[in-house]
Amino acid sequence: MKLRLISLALALLILGCMTNQSRKSEPGVVPANRVEDLRRKTEVEYRDSLITHQITGSFAQAGLVDVRVRTGAGVVTLCGYVDTENQKKEAEEIAKGVAGVVAVANYITVSNPPVNTNKPGGPAQKPCDF
Repeated sequence: MKLRLISLALALLILGCMTNQSRKSEPGVVPANRVEDLRRKTEVEYRDSLITHQITGSFAQAGLVDVRVRTGAGVVTLCGYVDTENQKKEAEEIAKGVAGVVAVANYITVSNPPVNTNKPGGPAQKPCDF
């Protein structure tokens, strides 16, 4: 009787281990929902890079060379310097006209880039961190 109970317990233990092992994913295999998340993230990043590229190309053609562009999930952030208020508005209109743009945050400063006043050899102040 005691031997049967031990055999039964051992069989259940082995069966339980096998069942738990089959629930685990194989090494190197990514679960389907994780794959879908990665696919969506990659698509968004790709669209954002296309938007940024198209806007910076249009800015170069318009002579807006001191304006930087960052795009995240279709939201475009503009930073830098222009000489006139019209150039600032033009930059925003160019960005808004690109397919896939959801919103534009315009942090462009109307003036020439500031002269370094921090200390000799130090960095000039920037309105944005990119």
